[in-house]
Amino acid sequence: MKVLLTGGKGFVAGYLAKELISAGHGVVLSGRALGESGRDGVECIDADLTRPDDIDKLVELSRPDACVHLGGITSVVIGSKDPVSMFQVNVTGTAILLEAVRKHSPDAKFLFVSTSHVYGTVKRESLIRESDTLDPSNLYAASKASADLLALTYAKIHDMHVMTARPNNHVGPGQSPDFVLGALSAQIKAISRGDAPAVMETGNLESTRDFTDVRDVVKAYCLLLDKGKKGHAYNIGSGRQESIGTILNMMCEIVGISPEIRQDPARMRPADSSPMLDTGKIEKDTGWKPAIELNTTLHDILQEF
Repeated sequence: MKVLLTGGKGFVAGYLAKELISAGHGVVLSGRALGESGRDGVECIDADLTRPDDIDKLVELSRPDACVHLGGITSVVIGSKDPVSMFQVNVTGTAILLEAVRKHSPDAKFLFVSTSHVYGTVKRESLIRESDTLDPSNLYAASKASADLLALTYAKIHDMHVMTARPNNHVGPGQSPDFVLGALSAQIKAISRGDAPAVMETGNLESTRDFTDVRDVVKAYCLLLDKGKKGHAYNIGSGRQESIGTILNMMCEIVGISPEIRQDPARMRPADSSPMLDTGKIEKDTGWKPAIELNTTLHDILQEF
């Protein structure tokens, strides 16, 4: 199977490409400024999601058997500063890609990677199922919710094998410092090496998150390409919640440091939590379960010096 991955320069794409290749599949990575030369057996094609001609050519050239749409703006902060661009990339870009796939590879399986945050941050009485109401609480989540529903509508009206994945926060080695564990690990590594004073600048440590190892997440995506049902959404998460403060303590203990903790007003946000997801559907349809413990993930992140 030949699989097209958008967002080729992103954190998840590299992990997913390796997982697909190890399973014997061919991979085409697309994104902006990738270059067209292959690397590690992967074909790379430059393409901008907001340019229909780029995307039409991309799909026509690659003729994929499956597409995992990872591309988009993923930063809440960046999105709030330029919501027009974010909606152009995340929503219009998804429509452009779906149209190109419908035109050139109508039988391809299409997995749109959404986010659990389409459900919002309001606590609910029970675990959130895929059939529950979407209630995004910021512009980034609203853009993903719009694209999520758009993708599922393509399955309905065009009979395409389109699915959406709604993962909780996923983490692992190589994640950008723009994300919370990437930012914490960068500071901890600098302190451990003696390159910085033993002072941690943090945001709100009371916020809680469901962090799933990216290596587990990409296994879920592969299983969905194999066994996921047309027109369905799938929650993905570890089922555990930890406060950022608890995770920070775990990371400091792993490397053996006891830094001073200073809360940076510029990093402070109101305390919130990840949605608590019911992942029974993906387990039933594909057999997927998370396998990597959080402590293992943190060790692997911190071993990257």
